[in-house]
Amino acid sequence: MAKLKVKDIEGEATDIDFLFKNSNCDLASYLGASPATKVKGRWLWITVVLFILLACCASLNLFSGYYKQTSTIGLFFLWSLIIFFIHYNHRKWSLTSICFAGGLIVILLALKVHSAEQIAEKLENMATKKYDKH
Repeated sequence: MAKLKVKDIEGEATDIDFLFKNSNCDLASYLGASPATKVKGRWLWITVVLFILLACCASLNLFSGYYKQTSTIGLFFLWSLIIFFIHYNHRKWSLTSICFAGGLIVILLALKVHSAEQIAEKLENMATKKYDKH
């Protein structure tokens, strides 16, 4: 027979298995192991749709005064929420950084900080500098 030690329980493997079966408990719950919780996909989609709608409204100058400032804060809040949801669900830095850059570009376009041509030119310059080194 094999000896088994789980946390503070030590004994024969069959005895420990019998103990868990009779006490209506399993090893995973005893150890506190539970699967990682994830954000539901519908919350991510709702957040993305709200972000795009708010970006369109800000781009078309539908707001003025305090509403424009509030929409700008809302854009940054939704952007950070999307990045959090993406990283929390997937835990991949490459995907998180792509969402970060994409959201930043949308915000820059919506607030008319840069035009689409200027952003494309900057991205092209960054890419050529990176690949010209190799």
